[in-house]
Amino acid sequence: MTKEQKLLQEMLTHKNIAKTPSAFERIADLLEWNEEIERTEEIESGHSLRVAYLSKKLAERLQLDIEAQIEIYFAALFHDIGKHCISKEIIGKRSRLTDEEFDIIKTHCQKSEEILNGILNEHIIAIIKEHHERIDGSGYPNGLQDLSIGAKILGIVDSYDAMTSQRVYNKTLTEKEALAELESCTLEKEIGGKGELYAENLVNLFKTIMLEEI
Repeated sequence: MTKEQKLLQEMLTHKNIAKTPSAFERIADLLEWNEEIERTEEIESGHSLRVAYLSKKLAERLQLDIEAQIEIYFAALFHDIGKHCISKEIIGKRSRLTDEEFDIIKTHCQKSEEILNGILNEHIIAIIKEHHERIDGSGYPNGLQDLSIGAKILGIVDSYDAMTSQRVYNKTLTEKEALAELESCTLEKEIGGKGELYAENLVNLFKTIMLEEI
């Protein structure tokens, strides 16, 4: 059993993340949907588990309270669940997406909210809705800048794992290359960066954690 799987077993003891006991029983369905999404996208298996594990590590290092850590973990675990509602032809497309197809992909944040309403608590759903927003306002779906700490964490970790995972439509980066890319996304374009997409303090702390993990 991997460290990510062990953490999942531990976190599933926190049943208060669900709206009701019967809602908690739906967690198994959500986990199966995660696996189906990853198979359809042909991404490296375990993306959601890895993102959840590392998001929890970053939340711990920030000394957030345990309730916040739990909510960030489950937001990370189910951040892509809305893709279950998008056609496999688009999710599994091997060539570059058209603008129209990418607009459809972007709806997975709202679709996640629709799936999770009535199952998980509103704090978890709020993090998921914002995980593709960026602090410079360049993200989606709403171009927000004032993001929750959970959304900031999830945005960084999700991007890192996407860059370091084997995916048919992207070059796979090494861990150090991906960390350098994240760092460049904390700097203004005028000084050679790619814009202030992520909070510099969080990227620096995440880099420390990952260098320890590596």
